[in-house]
Amino acid sequence: MFAVAAAHLSHVLACEGPLSADRNIAIAFRGDGNRLALGSPSRELILWDTSSPGRPVQMGALSGGGGITVAAWNPAAVALLATISADGSVAGWRVVDDRPPQLTATMPGSRERPQHLAWLSEGKRLFGATSVGHITVWDTDGTPRARRGRSIEGLVIAAYGWASATVLVSHLGHLEMWNPATQFAKSRLLTGRVVASAHSGSLLALAHEDGLIEIVDHELERVAGIRHRAPAPAALAFSEDSRALVVAATDGSLTALGADRDIWWHRPGDGTPPAAMAVASGLIAVVGNRGHVTILRMADGSEAG
Repeated sequence: MFAVAAAHLSHVLACEGPLSADRNIAIAFRGDGNRLALGSPSRELILWDTSSPGRPVQMGALSGGGGITVAAWNPAAVALLATISADGSVAGWRVVDDRPPQLTATMPGSRERPQHLAWLSEGKRLFGATSVGHITVWDTDGTPRARRGRSIEGLVIAAYGWASATVLVSHLGHLEMWNPATQFAKSRLLTGRVVASAHSGSLLALAHEDGLIEIVDHELERVAGIRHRAPAPAALAFSEDSRALVVAATDGSLTALGADRDIWWHRPGDGTPPAAMAVASGLIAVVGNRGHVTILRMADGSEAG
């Protein structure tokens, strides 16, 4: 059974009042859990050393055109970080411990501004997706490799990389998978609007507005369904081994469900839904509605410190 220990980083985002719905919060946990990239009120991306989760240390900051809105760590090369800025430009950074971040690649913005970012082929390539599903694939040095026009119904709410394939999720429940190398494409249309999603190395979870959570595999085939009791889900996060799914509800509560749908642990909420979540190395970073961040450790219940 997993237990929870929390460290509050209330000084990370000192927003006044609730975060607006149209403001993206950049959040990304490095795979080893030792670095957290997090957006700030100044629209800089703050880099935190979280090797001691209860005592985070600010290590630096990144900035880009109009502010950084999305960040994604390379799954294989831990020093590589990709970002999207408000002007639609994409950048690659080398973030080596105890050294200033180095800009390694730039991909200029365009009218079709990407709003989602993910890595492909074990971190060898990167792709960006716009809100309507236009995809661009780049090498790590910024060289464009492939493009795909709109092929999805509804607005894209999430984008993931599965091996060499891109996976888009729309708010209408349309899933679209595409392999840029082979041009193979596959889609699936779920019943009902999707409000949140999460993915691991083998599974994709999709929460509907009525509380149903569907689990599909890497072929987009449905493998399970979970009916989450009220309040409705607002965000999802898979453990890296796919054994647990963390469901954040609209009241801010967190529930970890096991593969057999048993409740591993439950954490009461503060009445407001989280703005974002990120997972790495057994840690969950949860951004609250008012900008505070809580790092949860799936351990023995003692506070990180």
